[in-house]
Amino acid sequence: MLAYWLRPRLIRSPYMRLASILSGVVPVVIAHALTREPDITEGYIYPIIILVLLIYYDLALEWRFTVSALALIYAALLISQHVIRPHYAYLDGFPVMKTLTGVLLVKVVFTIFGLLSLRLVSQKDEERYRLTLEQENRIAEQEALLTELETLQAESESRRQEAEARYAEAQKLQKDLAREVARTALTARYEALMRDQYGKPLSDFLRALLESLQDDLGFITGLAYQVKDGTYEVVATYALPQYLGRTFSGGLLETATALKKTYLVAIPPRTLHLKSLATLKPQYALYLPISVEIAQGQVVAVIELLFLSKPDSEKIPILDALLPRIGTYIWMQIKSLNHV
Repeated sequence: MLAYWLRPRLIRSPYMRLASILSGVVPVVIAHALTREPDITEGYIYPIIILVLLIYYDLALEWRFTVSALALIYAALLISQHVIRPHYAYLDGFPVMKTLTGVLLVKVVFTIFGLLSLRLVSQKDEERYRLTLEQENRIAEQEALLTELETLQAESESRRQEAEARYAEAQKLQKDLAREVARTALTARYEALMRDQYGKPLSDFLRALLESLQDDLGFITGLAYQVKDGTYEVVATYALPQYLGRTFSGGLLETATALKKTYLVAIPPRTLHLKSLATLKPQYALYLPISVEIAQGQVVAVIELLFLSKPDSEKIPILDALLPRIGTYIWMQIKSLNHV
């Protein structure tokens, strides 16, 4: 029995350890009471035995079980002295109780009973501990699987975000490439237009320019003004031949000239000086001031285009970048005509 007591971790539950101690001590106390009348003073030796055994456990955490064990030992002594012994006093008449061998045999029997009780207690505790350990292992495995699943989900989310970022970047590059191709194609068209119109009158070039702009922007009517001393003379038209040769000043034309860049404005029809367009009700007017960089940004012409709906916003910046090149071409044409 001491072999079990000296292995305190064999029984892991504090309640089971208390039961194991009592299963070994109480039968000895009862056997002692059956073989001879006990003396209550002998109870002092049992607390010493209990304390020695409990040293192998954790007294700081299990002091309550120590007190319980001592109380139960004293109760066993009192029961043996005042209850068991009077009822079994006739045992003294048996021959086995009159010899030392007989007394030892009785004590051995009760000791074996205590050891068997201890064994049953330890087996039950081991089984309970095994089940508890299996449950803890399963919980740990489930937590590990959950952690692995969360890690996989995080990696999947990261890969998805990376794929989305790459797709967005590819889309951006594709749009940039498309804009660059459109810009190149548009620039090439107007460069070809200027080469084809070189040496021809300015009105012919501006008329051809309006036709090209109509193909790209889809306006309903357009006027090309040549700037002369603060006034704006119509030198070419698209769908408005009746305005050819007329002169205007101020208003949105002057605003566009001051800005020196494409100017889109939403206007009611009544604000336009082109009264014949009232039935069409244009909603937007786009002004293209054609300036000359080599002449300190002088505006030599203004293109006025009228739309029923908002024009293509992607082509306007490209055309805006072409205006200085077109302005240089017009300026050189004017200088050439003046020289002649």
